[in-house]
Amino acid sequence: MGRQRARDARAELIEQMKTAQQGIRDCAGCGLCCTAARNAVQILPIEGRGIAAWIERQGTAAARDFQQRLLRAIRRFHLGRGAARTYTCPFLTPEFRCALPASVKPVACLSFNPIERERCELEKRWYQRAFAGVKRQNARARLPSVLQPIPVAVLEALKTGSAPRRGGR
Repeated sequence: MGRQRARDARAELIEQMKTAQQGIRDCAGCGLCCTAARNAVQILPIEGRGIAAWIERQGTAAARDFQQRLLRAIRRFHLGRGAARTYTCPFLTPEFRCALPASVKPVACLSFNPIERERCELEKRWYQRAFAGVKRQNARARLPSVLQPIPVAVLEALKTGSAPRRGGR
C-alpha cells in the first residue's frame, strides 16, 4: 500500500510538471535552476540508487561518461556530506536539458517548475507529498536518512553497487 501511494504521488508530480511546462513555459533550453546559480538539490540515498540503476542500464561507455561527470562536479564544487552548497548538475546537457528521464529524476527537480512565464519555483505542496513517499521508500530500504548533493548520492550508489537491477528504484 505504501509503495503504491509513493508511486501515485510521484506520477501525479510528473503530470503536474508536464502541465506546468505545457501550460506556462517549457523548461527545455533554460536550465538555470540546474546551474550553480540556483541549484543546491540534495537527495536521499534511495533516489541516488534509482539514478545509478538508470546509468548502469545506459551501457558501459555512457556509464563511464556519467561517472566522470559526477566526479568532475564533486571536485569542482567541493561537494560532500554536510551543508548544502550550489553546484551545476552533472545531468544538465550542453543543450540545457536534463539527461535524466522523469522516472528517475529527483522529486525536488520534478517539483521546481514555471509558476509564471518568467518565474520558476519549488511547488511545495507537490514536493512535500512526493518526498514523503521517497522518505518511506528510503526507510523501508534501511538506508540512512542523510541528504546529499545529487552527484555524491549517485556516485556512492554506483561505487557500492547498491543500485537496484530492475525498475529504476
